[in-house]
Amino acid sequence: MKFTYAIHPDHRVIFLRYEGRFTAADLIAATQKLWADPAYSRDYNGIVDATDASVGIDIQDLRAFLSLIRNRDEMSVGRWAAVTTSPLATACGFIYREALAYRHKFQVFSGWEAACDFIELPPSAYTYSEQPKQSADLTGK
Repeated sequence: MKFTYAIHPDHRVIFLRYEGRFTAADLIAATQKLWADPAYSRDYNGIVDATDASVGIDIQDLRAFLSLIRNRDEMSVGRWAAVTTSPLATACGFIYREALAYRHKFQVFSGWEAACDFIELPPSAYTYSEQPKQSADLTGK
């Protein structure tokens, strides 16, 4: 799995991108990498781009991931949107949303415009591909 992200303090937004097949261990490693970045702020809103990702976790793995992040101080309190067209990723997103509803607002979308509207970011501000990124190939491939 490849994980990249961009933090934009000017818009108070974080863009995450997952590519390839990811596991619960990949999600945990990616989350810890993001939280370790000095530019990370739990108050920022964010978008998760999972359009080129496939889910390689089961419900027990998802529950383990949720248990790990649920009560961490680093956990976001901003609004987050996920963009995916995968039915399994959508289902995982709905489970995540319900499990962490008390921490932050989260919704799953199939398009960028709706995701940007949800986090109150003008779609024209979505310039992830043009910005420097932090990157990690978490599979080592």
